[in-house]
Amino acid sequence: MITKINSCGLRGMDGYIISVETSVSGGFPAWEIVGLPDAPVRESKERIRSAMNTAGYVVPGKRIVINLAPADVKKEGACLDLPITVGLLTASEQAFCGNLSKAMFLGELSLDGAVRGVDGVLPMVIKAYQSGMTEVYVPEANAEEAAVVEGVTVYGVKSLKQLADHLTGRARIRPTVIDIKEIFGRASAHPYDFSEVKGQENVKRAMEDTRHSGYDAQRRTHDSDASVPQSAPHGFGGGAVWRRQQPQARRDQPVPQRSAVSGRAARVPQGRA
Repeated sequence: MITKINSCGLRGMDGYIISVETSVSGGFPAWEIVGLPDAPVRESKERIRSAMNTAGYVVPGKRIVINLAPADVKKEGACLDLPITVGLLTASEQAFCGNLSKAMFLGELSLDGAVRGVDGVLPMVIKAYQSGMTEVYVPEANAEEAAVVEGVTVYGVKSLKQLADHLTGRARIRPTVIDIKEIFGRASAHPYDFSEVKGQENVKRAMEDTRHSGYDAQRRTHDSDASVPQSAPHGFGGGAVWRRQQPQARRDQPVPQRSAVSGRAARVPQGRA
């Protein structure tokens, strides 16, 4: 049996839809994940196996193939644990979940079946809304963030068993509803914002990408070549970033000069013009 479950990934700051296709067929027992998965996605097999056992399900002893489409885009992160598990449950006929064509799933699984929070939920839910999705299942820790997007029903999931009971109709999960004005009112507590910076669109976009990628930001100055600790701006990574001191030429050695023709450094002998 073949099933398709909707999920989402990140490409920079934008989301893109991932179709998790699951095939469970007869043959020698094996489990393959194809579609350019990175290491966390490949390692999801062990997390999913343990989580399913905890929730009262089993990984079928058949040939399992998980295809992550589009196949030419690298899939990163552990947010695909939940959609892969839902696809496996439906393809192996252990859970009859009805029509899930308008639902999207995001979440990382722990070994005991709990659903852990993931990064980048807001742009992925925005993409789900733009793609016509009506239901979004995210970790409970990300439910308020996802509920900011109007037009989709957001369900905060605590565990795999809770999700399976909801999809099979045994116990329903209450949708997450928030006060958007109150959420955005919290931003007034921060005295500085990019809205106060006029222009510099490329710089602001670079800082947003830096923060999302988890890297530190480094401020460079031109007034001195000394080693000065440049702390990353607030909210863009912690710690001080050191700039190395540039090596200085010795007085008894000629200074390298650039050739106007080739652009290569050339040594000028002393005593010649």
